[in-house]
Amino acid sequence: MSRNNIFRSSYPEVPVPAIDVPSFVLHSPDFAARGDQPAYIDAVTGETISFRGLRLRAEAFAAGLQRTLAMPKWGVVAVYSPNTIHYPMLVFGTLIAGCTISGANPTYTADELAYQLSDSGASVLVVAAEFVANGRAAARKAGLDEKRIFVLAPQAVDGLESVFTLLRSDGPLRPVKFTADELANRAAYLCYSSGTTGRSKGVMTTHRNIVANIVQVLAIFKVAPDSTWIGVLPFYHIYGLSVSLHCAPFKGVPVVVMPKFDLERLLSAIERYKITEMFIVPPIILALAKAPIVSKYNLKSLRALISAAAPLGRELADEAAKRLNVIVTQAYGLTETSPILHGCPYDKVVSGSIGVLAPNVEARLVNPDTEKDCGHN
Repeated sequence: MSRNNIFRSSYPEVPVPAIDVPSFVLHSPDFAARGDQPAYIDAVTGETISFRGLRLRAEAFAAGLQRTLAMPKWGVVAVYSPNTIHYPMLVFGTLIAGCTISGANPTYTADELAYQLSDSGASVLVVAAEFVANGRAAARKAGLDEKRIFVLAPQAVDGLESVFTLLRSDGPLRPVKFTADELANRAAYLCYSSGTTGRSKGVMTTHRNIVANIVQVLAIFKVAPDSTWIGVLPFYHIYGLSVSLHCAPFKGVPVVVMPKFDLERLLSAIERYKITEMFIVPPIILALAKAPIVSKYNLKSLRALISAAAPLGRELADEAAKRLNVIVTQAYGLTETSPILHGCPYDKVVSGSIGVLAPNVEARLVNPDTEKDCGHN
C-alpha cells in the first residue's frame, strides 16, 4: 500500500490565538484605530456605521438577548435578510451574548426557512421588512413563538417589533466566558450548505475556525492602509461572512454594502467610494469583462479582484485583468473548511490557479476513481 502523499503549505505557520471572535475582531489594533470612521457604508442610501458604533451596537444587542430575551449560552439566533449595514451588529451581538448565529438565504421560501429554523434549533428570528410574511409563515411551521420574531427595520412592521428595541445600554453586559474546548468545538456559526446532495446542512463553525481563517487569509492577501472593499457577496454565506464581516473589520477596512448584485449599482459604488479590492465570484467577473456599460465608469481605484466559490477560467481572468488593468486572482475553500484553504497572493498570480495552501493547512490530492493519492503535478 502506498503511503499518503501529504502536501504542506509553503507559508510559515501562523499562531492562532485562543480567543473568541468578537474579542479578536472588535478589539484589534486596526479596528480601534479607526474609531468614528465608517466601518460599513450603505451603497444605496449612503448611511454609515462607524467602527466604534458597530462595537457599541453589538454590545447593546447582546445585552438585549441576555436581559430581554433571556437567551441561554449557545442559543441560536437566525437572520433572514439581504445584506445591510446592520447585519454585522446582529452577528457580533449574538456571539458576544455567547449564542450561535445562523444566517438564512433571503431567497428561501417559507418552507425552506422553516426547515433551517427547526434544524438549527433557532429560538429567535430577525427578518428583513420585505420578508415578514415569509418569516412569519416559516416561524409558524417551525413552532417559533411570534414574540421571538423581530424585524430589521427602524419601526414595527405588521405587528412585529423592531430589532432595535432589543438594544440595551442600561448597565454592563454579563460577560460570557468560553473554555478552550468551547472555542474549538462548539458551533458559533451555523451556515447552511447543500454540499453535493440532499437538503442543506448546518455546518458547525467555531470561534477558533473563524479566528484561524482570519489570520490565514490575511497572510495570503495583504491589506493596504487605504483599502476599501465592497460587500456584494451575501453575508449569510461563509465567503461573504469571512471577508466582509471578519477580515475587513479586523484590519480596519471600510466595506460598502450592497443588498444584492446589480452591475450598474456596483460600478457606481466602485467609482464613488474608490473601491480598491473586490472579493467576488466568476459571474461578476464575467460581467466586468464583457458588459459594455463597464466602460462608462471610472474604475481606476481598483487594484485586485479575488474570485472564489466557483472555478474561474484562465481566459476570462486574463480578459478581465486586461480590460480593468487589475490583478485577477483566485482562492478556494468550502463552507466546511471555514472557508478559505488556498489562495494566489497578489505578487505571485498564476492565471487560472487557485494558488497555494493557506498557512497551517495540510492536504492530500486523491483520485476519486481509484482512491489513491496523486503525485506532484
